[in-house]
Amino acid sequence: MEASRECTSASGIRVASLLPSATEMLCAIGGEALLVGRSHEDNYPESITDRPILTQTKLQGGLTSAQIDQAVSSSIGAGDSLYAILADELQRLQPTVILTQDLCKVCSVSPSDVNASICKLDPAPEVLCFNPFRLEDILEDMIRLGKAVGLLEEAKAVVQKLEKRIEKVRSYAADHPTSSWPKVAFLEWAEPVYVGGHWTPELVSIAGGQHILNNAGHKSFRVSKEDVIDADPDMLVLCPCGLPFQQTVIEACSAHCQWLRELRAIKAGNAAVVDGDAMFNRPGPRLVEALEWLAFWMHSSEQSAVEFRTSSFPWQTWPQKDATGVVPDIEDFHAVHTAAVKRGDVTYMDPATGYQVFTELYMIQRGWCCGSGCRHCPYGHFNLKEHPRTAKIQAPRLLGTQGRSGCGTGPIIAWNGPHTPAMPGSTVCLVFDNSYAAVSEDKTGVHVVMDWAQANDVELLAVPVGQLQDALALVQPTEWRVGAELMSKETWLDTLHNLTAKPYV
Repeated sequence: MEASRECTSASGIRVASLLPSATEMLCAIGGEALLVGRSHEDNYPESITDRPILTQTKLQGGLTSAQIDQAVSSSIGAGDSLYAILADELQRLQPTVILTQDLCKVCSVSPSDVNASICKLDPAPEVLCFNPFRLEDILEDMIRLGKAVGLLEEAKAVVQKLEKRIEKVRSYAADHPTSSWPKVAFLEWAEPVYVGGHWTPELVSIAGGQHILNNAGHKSFRVSKEDVIDADPDMLVLCPCGLPFQQTVIEACSAHCQWLRELRAIKAGNAAVVDGDAMFNRPGPRLVEALEWLAFWMHSSEQSAVEFRTSSFPWQTWPQKDATGVVPDIEDFHAVHTAAVKRGDVTYMDPATGYQVFTELYMIQRGWCCGSGCRHCPYGHFNLKEHPRTAKIQAPRLLGTQGRSGCGTGPIIAWNGPHTPAMPGSTVCLVFDNSYAAVSEDKTGVHVVMDWAQANDVELLAVPVGQLQDALALVQPTEWRVGAELMSKETWLDTLHNLTAKPYV
């Protein structure tokens, strides 16, 4: 097991973060080495994705905004939680500090979920709960976090730098008379329509815009289509909370967004589709980058706004035609994509359509297949409901079930044909060759094994031949099995070698 997962820091502090924004804050102030566990949604920075996963969502991946809203409403109406904490894994890691939130039942686990999961921990960890409404609150949370983990001075230094960047944007906007500020409709959900709240109106105002339909410090809330139409915004942002970016693009082109495409802002090209999960909906340090993007986007007609432009910011102009035919893999942009990955970019511009396309770097940071058919999906389109799956797995990947990211914390079972047992909570290890089929005698295709794994609700560790050692770094098995037979790790490796009759390590 990797040192980053198990070693306690010199200070003895062990942090379990159940909140992606808190994880980002911890890493920003220099506390990444303290992190021993993360939520299933934690994907930034990428270097923390080797940490054990401590939560699961009950929502299936690949749903539309309307389907997600219906599922969430049903769950909350029934008094059910949308998330589950893996209490056994939390007990194993023995954190001294747990980071969580008390802001939104839909976004992450709640304090009540945490309290129910830590009752067996001895000594009891310190629980830091975050509930920001304004940008100032978020900066104060970073200071509070720094104090709790022994990085107070580091946190103060980071906050000071962020404040300077914020002030630079504020000063830029102040040079423009408020009468010239554009009216901006910032939508956090498409069906039904929710207008952005909390810190979002404040960001728009600091950047030199008028956030219509809501005020700074107020929660996001549902509005009617007529409210948006009557407001007649100069500019519009679609930035769904938690929805994958490629799916957001598809939403923008869907039938239920047709009324939005009739707005003056979209017809004039003054509308944007943004990766809300990464840039606006997490109350962490990247909100300052989102603020800078707003300043650039709202004032892009001015040369002086170029200083706030960031080439890697995940957004695109609202699609002017049906994007559903161009999002999946229908063309080969291998060279363009490879160049973007080498630069470390999370997006590149499609030379045929002008759309921004996510690179595999972004999706690896996200940690799971969203089911939208992304062009460069590194997970082999595992959650794609309609075949064919056109993307192929090129490196070891842990594929979770029911649209969730994988945990890899239960028994690991070597795939040796369709008779492989499907134990609850297990991970099945599939080694496959260049023909995209199992290396074992059955030669079952990878796509067939994917369907089998989903039907049996087991996680799948998909391993290209020759990369098994790298693959095993993604899991923390409690047992090693071939069929129903329990064995040591060494015997398991030897048995797997005999099954495959090929070099795989």
